[in-house]
Amino acid sequence: MKKTIIYILTFILSIFIILLIGLILADTTILNEKYIIKKMEKSNYYQKIYDITNEDFKKHTLQSGFGDEIIDNIIDKEIIKEDINSLVGTIYTKSGYTIHSQEIRSRLETNIENKIKTGRYVITEGDKSNIETFKNTIVKAYANNIIYGESIVDVLKSTVTKVNSLMNMIYIGILFVIIVLIVLLNTIDKDKKVQFLQVALLTTGLFFIFVSLFMRIGVNFDNILMFNKEISKLFINIINNILLYMGLVGAVVISLIIIKNLIWKGKSNG
Repeated sequence: MKKTIIYILTFILSIFIILLIGLILADTTILNEKYIIKKMEKSNYYQKIYDITNEDFKKHTLQSGFGDEIIDNIIDKEIIKEDINSLVGTIYTKSGYTIHSQEIRSRLETNIENKIKTGRYVITEGDKSNIETFKNTIVKAYANNIIYGESIVDVLKSTVTKVNSLMNMIYIGILFVIIVLIVLLNTIDKDKKVQFLQVALLTTGLFFIFVSLFMRIGVNFDNILMFNKEISKLFINIINNILLYMGLVGAVVISLIIIKNLIWKGKSNG
């Protein structure tokens, strides 16, 4: 009966250790603004959004009556990077975001004015209306490529804010339960017939290795589509990165147990 209680408590201890490590992984990856920005930089995300946005602009140049050169230099990679980082910062903090919509409109208007000054275009009242629609369309297209909808930003911001606000309490709660379980197990198993901490850590290590391998081999993340191809690729990259970390954590935990047992066995034989 005593051993059964010890194994049950050890299993519960394993669950809370898994929760603690999982929380640390989430806190240092998907809940970490710097991590997300670093992943975007490494995956060349800003350049890809720049290319997508330019291609999107070209689809709308026909209604303007001008050629593709009308959109030359209205955006650049620095503007894209600043606006995306501002948006990411908004999701992870309570501050609002700003994008260069007005500057893009201003640059586009300058290009249009320069075209008209060449004298090759006769602008009617109808043309003026079409040009104004074109400007609005370009600005909206830019915002859509950066933001993907304000409602989505609000949901993400609300979710991350709530999770982060509870993070310290969750950490304290999990650590408290782990300490109580260790004290309780030490009290019940005074003779140390069951190496409960070792068993709990071994269970934790095997769990993370199994989940990492199963998810990476058994689940096809390539079919995930979010907003556009580049967002999907970034999301898949982050998932694979987290799964890799999980596998490494599991391998390190098990390796430490093996090393500890080898050292202990060496001392015993000595």
